[in-house]
Amino acid sequence: METCSECGNRAVAPRRYDEHSVLECELCGALSGSASAVRAVLDARAARERGVDPAAFPLVRALGELTSLRIDAHGGGDRELGVLPFVAFQLVDAGGLLQLENLGKSLHLAGRSLQLAWTIELETGPALTFALRPRLPAQAAEAAVMAAQADLATLARAIERDRRLSWWRHPASG
Repeated sequence: METCSECGNRAVAPRRYDEHSVLECELCGALSGSASAVRAVLDARAARERGVDPAAFPLVRALGELTSLRIDAHGGGDRELGVLPFVAFQLVDAGGLLQLENLGKSLHLAGRSLQLAWTIELETGPALTFALRPRLPAQAAEAAVMAAQADLATLARAIERDRRLSWWRHPASG
């Protein structure tokens, strides 16, 4: 019988959340198992608490950490309706222009690891809003949504990686 690493309780039961299998302590609720499965379950819980589609959560979180951007809207996509995922944001200060440029660089660098081509679009309305979304592909709607949803986590990892690089933190003088 497994023992909880957090509280020492011996009532640890296997649980299945979406497609992830983890062990959950029946006393304190701590999760154990593969690091990727535990992270996926915790991310899905955090997403639901914040009202974010779990598929879009990694990208929403990565963009939300950029101090000069404010997330306005997001969606994880809908396979049945053929709706592609997106994250819309506004620039909150002059530093947002640099963040936008860095985001474009990161998007370009991640291009080969993405299943679809992604773009940053400018939308007008009461305020200028930018939307990070996949370009409309020629493939069937359901397959395109699935590909775009897979890209969400890849984009989030690329942004999180690139934010640590010197070119992101220090603009080139020119």
